Amino acid sequence: MIYTCAYYRKESDDLATAQNQQARSYCRKLRLQPANVCSISVAAGRFGDARAENYGVQATGITLSAAQAKFALERIAERGLSDRCTIRDGFPGSSN
Repeated sequence: MIYTCAYYRKESDDLATAQNQQARSYCRKLRLQPANVCSISVAAGRFGDARAENYGVQATGITLSAAQAKFALERIAERGLSDRCTIRDGFPGSSN
């Protein structure tokens, strides 16, 4: 439940590593600094939690997928980022 691309630095990189490298690559290119940032269609929060964890931003993501929002919120909580990163389900009729 993340981007359809990944950044493989080494042949031995697994998919999760390559996807994390992709998110961090975007963050570096954007030259992120502490701020409030919003993403739309958020790839399960991976880009948001990378920004919150590594660049000190308050990250908010919006997705149309209730399943993706639930998965992302669980992952964010597991990593202790709930105070800096949140996901909203923007699907019409949703209560989230």
